[in-house]
Parts: sequence; structure tokens; C-alpha cells
Amino acid sequence: MAKGFIHIERRPGLVGILRSYRVSIDGEKRAKLREKEQCTLDVQPGSHEVVFKVDWCTSRPVTVHVNDHQTVILSCQSHSHLFLALFWLVFRSKNHIQVFQ
Repeated sequence: MAKGFIHIERRPGLVGILRSYRVSIDGEKRAKLREKEQCTLDVQPGSHEVVFKVDWCTSRPVTVHVNDHQTVILSCQSHSHLFLALFWLVFRSKNHIQVFQ
């Protein structure tokens, strides 16, 4: 059976240090990540939507295309600057978690 992988690492940040990020792929909860943790999840080849969530805050949905036997690497973190992070928590909770590919 063909499959690919999405490798996810959580970078350190100032906000949410004690909270786990929940990782959803195509609407299905697949993992929880604490600060500095990482995981590799297997997926079927094709396009997948990845979303990170903690409490009421989320990332923007990120679409990744995974080929057979390919590993796509994503990293996530909260905003690094304390005052900016507070702004995102209160006014822009749907983009509180940053995602990098």
C-alpha cells in the first residue's frame, strides 16, 4: 500500500509552554505535541489539510501535497514576542499558531 509521511516539530515559544497542540489532518485528530516534541504521521499520497489547535486558538489550515514515500516537514510555534502573542490570543485567535513548511 502506498503511503507518505508528514513530520511535525513544535518549536519553543513564549505562550502556551505548558499546553499541548492538537494536530488534525483532514479533520481527524492525529497527535498531540508539547513544546520541543516532534512526530511523524503516515498519510495516503495526495493533498491534506493540517490544522494545529490549543484551547480556542488555531493555526490557519495548511494544505500539503504528499507523494508516495515522501516526507513533508512542518514546524509550528506560537508568536515569539510576548505583546504580539497577547494580541493574537485576543484578536486573532484563528492565526495564533504559526506554521512553517
